[in-house]
Amino acid sequence: MSAPPTLFQRNFDADQFDRIKVSIQKEIEGAKSVENLMRQLKHIPNVQCVEFADDDDLDNADFVPGYLSEEDDSCDFLVILCYVELDRSKMETDSQYVEVCFYIVYNDVKQTGWIDAASLASADNPEDYAESICFFDLETHTPILPQEEGGAHNQD
Repeated sequence: MSAPPTLFQRNFDADQFDRIKVSIQKEIEGAKSVENLMRQLKHIPNVQCVEFADDDDLDNADFVPGYLSEEDDSCDFLVILCYVELDRSKMETDSQYVEVCFYIVYNDVKQTGWIDAASLASADNPEDYAESICFFDLETHTPILPQEEGGAHNQD
C-alpha cells in the first residue's frame, strides 16, 4: 500500500511547470532590458503578476557574490517575481487556486539573468492570499523547504 500524496504532490504538475519554465527562460535570454523582460513575462499564458522583489522576499546569501558589475548606475542585479497560475485539472488538489512563483535574477547592464528559485503556493479561495507550500528544486521538482506558516502572494 503506497503512502497518500503529499501536499506538494497534490498541488504540482511537473510537465506544466517545465513548459512554463522554458517559456520564462526564453524571455530572459531574449530580453534587452529589465523593463522589456517584465513586459514580455506578462504575455506568458496564466501569468498573474510580475513585480520586483522587496527585501522581505529575499535572502541575499543565495546569490552569487561574484555577479557584481562595476558600471555606473548598475544595481548589479534585480530580483523579479513572476507568479503563474497552474491549471488544476490534472492535480488531486482541493485548492481553488495554485501558483508557482519564479524568482528571476537579472542584470540590466549585462542583459543576462536566470531563474534562481521557484516556490509553490495554493489558496482555498482564488480571492485569498496563496499560502506557501514550499520551495522546490528547478530540475528534480523535489521540495527543498517545508511548508511554512504565512506566506505569499495576494491575488490582484
